[in-house]
Amino acid sequence: MIGVMVPSVFAEISITDDSTGGDCTTIGTWDSASKICTLTSDINDKIVIGSDGITLDGNGFILDILHDPYDGLSDAGIYSLDHSDLTIKNFNIISTSSQQVPHGIKLQSNWHNDGLVYVKNIIIESNTFSQNNFIQSAITLAPTLGGENLFPPTNFIIRNNIIDVF
Repeated sequence: MIGVMVPSVFAEISITDDSTGGDCTTIGTWDSASKICTLTSDINDKIVIGSDGITLDGNGFILDILHDPYDGLSDAGIYSLDHSDLTIKNFNIISTSSQQVPHGIKLQSNWHNDGLVYVKNIIIESNTFSQNNFIQSAITLAPTLGGENLFPPTNFIIRNNIIDVF
């Protein structure tokens, strides 16, 4: 019996704090000492940040976000849930999809009974959003999934981003 692996049209790249940066080495280089994932080419896969302390450097490359009708939660080109001390920089984020994509970058906080804020110390800088096909926004800092506790903006720095609206 011969097995055939068919890649998903809506692939997801997970960036985590381990020896390879999760899937980082499939799209770029990983520096485990500094926890920096640097792209080495254009990609059209969704990136999910799955650990605290990650720097995601687009290195000037394109992230082309494809519309995924089955993705109701993250629905973004770059997504993170409950992670802090993140830097997302130097991306050219576009969507050439014929369908609108809800978010370019989406950072979300879940509801926690302890009342602590799990999303803080965020830097989003020097990104370009063009061919703007985003329904809601290029950059989204989202409230909890339950909607009962909006997380306060604790040390969020959003600077030098260009949003081309056409």
